[in-house]
Amino acid sequence: MASSERIFSLLDTKPEITEKRDPLRLPEVKGSVEFKNVSFSYRQGLPVLKNVSFQVRPKEKVAIVGATGSGKSTVINLLSRFYDVDSGEILVDGVNVRDLD
Repeated sequence: MASSERIFSLLDTKPEITEKRDPLRLPEVKGSVEFKNVSFSYRQGLPVLKNVSFQVRPKEKVAIVGATGSGKSTVINLLSRFYDVDSGEILVDGVNVRDLD
């Protein structure tokens, strides 16, 4: 019973990240990804990423490597929009992920 209450509590939690009323849908994803001056902190005052910029062109393969806690998973979580950036922008095929469905 206690486990069920916990599960229902989680399901009832409102998401912090919401999409726009009329989000854009890319008719065809070409695969360009660009981080422009992206900064992000899980906790205020403790940045995980500071002014990170890079571009990955369609069909290009990229490896993200680094020590534990260097922000590798954070990059993917921001691209997937599990979190929103504190500053900067992330573009997929030239469109800000905040504008996408």
